[in-house]
Amino acid sequence: NPVVVLLLALLPAALILLHRGRARTVLAASGALWLLHQFFPAAATITWPIEGNYLFLFSSWQLLFFVPLVLAYRYDRLPRLSRHGQYGLLFLAGLGVALLLAVRGLMNLPASQLPHAWLVPGDWDTMRRFVEEEVFGKAHLRLGRVLATGVMASFVFLALTRGWRLLGRLLGPLLLPLGQNALYAFTVHAFLSVAAPLALVLTGT
Repeated sequence: NPVVVLLLALLPAALILLHRGRARTVLAASGALWLLHQFFPAAATITWPIEGNYLFLFSSWQLLFFVPLVLAYRYDRLPRLSRHGQYGLLFLAGLGVALLLAVRGLMNLPASQLPHAWLVPGDWDTMRRFVEEEVFGKAHLRLGRVLATGVMASFVFLALTRGWRLLGRLLGPLLLPLGQNALYAFTVHAFLSVAAPLALVLTGT
């Protein structure tokens, strides 16, 4: 993915800024670029056009790369929650996930299955498109998708933190070998993805 290449190319500069204590600079630059893209996407296009790339636009999606990067780098400086505080936050994040699932389910319902009191004739499809494109739009990473990502990431992080010992006993024998051999699998996959089509061309298949 060319967007990933661009993000990795900028990673050393971001790490240098973080090492020098300029975390706010990284966050401000990332946030400003995302915000510029929301209102003036043409002006925020700072890279060359990537043919066929309509879902992951650099100027919007970079926010989900640099913000977690800063949080991970400064993790030791984040406020520490008590055990009860972690469970409380986990409960709130779980409610947020349930709400997101409910909204998603509602958006997938046809107008015929909704209470008539909710409907204005002909407006349901228009409203649904508005929510999908302007609130949770993927390509432009609208605000709703940013918030949904934050809620989901918080829930998964807290759930894994609190349940790590149990999950480690249950899933460790399966997941650890996969993680330890991930680089090998990726390397073999990259080689085969090039070698297999080349072999088909050379053999005339």
